Amino acid sequence: MKVSIYLSIILGITFLTLRFIGLFLDLKYNSLYLALGLFFLLGLGLPLFLIDRRRYKQKVKKIIQKYAEKQPRPMGPDKKAGSSKSNVLEYPSFRDQKQGLKWGGGNIHGASATRGAKRSFLKK
Repeated sequence: MKVSIYLSIILGITFLTLRFIGLFLDLKYNSLYLALGLFFLLGLGLPLFLIDRRRYKQKVKKIIQKYAEKQPRPMGPDKKAGSSKSNVLEYPSFRDQKQGLKWGGGNIHGASATRGAKRSFLKK
């Protein structure tokens, strides 16, 4: 659909450009170029653009209606899961964590680094 819109606009502008050039060079089919240019721009390009825009708005409305019909989920932790420590935000996760602090380029272990003092361990 978009290809046909772009093609009709390009053809319309091309014929109108030929008409404009034909005014100065006195080309044979000036009135035909004007008619074809207006046909491609206003007869094809504009209706295709309006149809494409209407389809897009209908698609957006359907998506909004689909999500409006769904029941909103509660944002907190599930009550069915029980009260385990993993549901509490203060409890650390059990995923694999990289060791040490990272400042810039290298991996600095906690024994030789303090927070707030960047790269001070190199001065030893």
